[in-house]
Amino acid sequence: MIFARSPFIITIDETPQESTRLELFLWNGTGAAPAAPTYSLSKKVPSVNNNATYYNIAPFIREFFDFTQSSPVASGVTANTNDYAYCNVIYKTYYTLDGTETLIDTVTDKAFDGFGYFENEYNYQGKNVLLTELDAYYYDCDNASAIVTIYTEATIVNNWIARYTNLSTGTIQNINLTDNIVVDVSRVYTGWQAVGNKLEIIKTIGPAESIQATFYFVPQCECRYTPVQVDFVNRWGAWQMESFFKASTESVEMENNRFKSNPVPFPDYSTTQPQYKTFNTNGKRTFKVNTGWVNESYKQVIEEMLLSEMIRVDGLPANLKTKSIEKFKSINTKTINYTMEFEMAYDIINSIS
Repeated sequence: MIFARSPFIITIDETPQESTRLELFLWNGTGAAPAAPTYSLSKKVPSVNNNATYYNIAPFIREFFDFTQSSPVASGVTANTNDYAYCNVIYKTYYTLDGTETLIDTVTDKAFDGFGYFENEYNYQGKNVLLTELDAYYYDCDNASAIVTIYTEATIVNNWIARYTNLSTGTIQNINLTDNIVVDVSRVYTGWQAVGNKLEIIKTIGPAESIQATFYFVPQCECRYTPVQVDFVNRWGAWQMESFFKASTESVEMENNRFKSNPVPFPDYSTTQPQYKTFNTNGKRTFKVNTGWVNESYKQVIEEMLLSEMIRVDGLPANLKTKSIEKFKSINTKTINYTMEFEMAYDIINSIS
């Protein structure tokens, strides 16, 4: 797997070599790779004593993500992830010696618009389940449509299973997943929205089961406030929905330009006409929201939201005005609540400038 918001370096170091080349094939969806490379990159070796050449392919991959065409809602229990939420990648490496070019390797992979942290260095591999594991996730009783995105990478002989366990009755439902695709899995099994469930993503190799991730999704019914739904692209490059349950406020900020003019051309002077006139008047809405009481592990979600480049508030595009936040620890703060402020990413008056 490739997370394209961090460096992904391809090293070509054949001894001896005079120059190297990298062919990069990029495409969206489930179709075949393009016949011709999307990019062809080449370098000469630095010196006879330093053969290695390096290619960072992450910036080229990021051109192929388009989250405006993605929907963070699964249809039923599973749905294929939108084609533009991930990218198929093939890269071929070559070296040249004495005028003859030789193919070294061909690698096939999938890329997501996620990132690794500084301490993860480069070529961060991450995990196939594109959601951070917390103590528990809480969802709005009236909106349990959120998803978990999974890349069911095929290795040797394996199958993938989404296993739901009802938190009230203990009933288990298994959903078999197709290998080697990117798929959205409902967080909550259909019909269990009122009680919630445990969701385990399992990879089987022969008879053995290997649990890749475990999540608890618990309903929370808010009777006093109207929860605000925030969808954002998380650190793994997948859509994630979170509810801000407690008090929220909406503000409007106006901006315009003004100029000074005579109220009415002389001699028809009028005191009913303004001397200062405005133009290009428009405004933006901002929302201040509160999570309500959350567990300590929820700080990871807040951090990922701060670092996200694609956010929607109640389905509409927004930017996060909050630039810093304290990551609370339960040992210091017994009841943890996070307050966030969002600015809608459009003008109130529909206009083109």
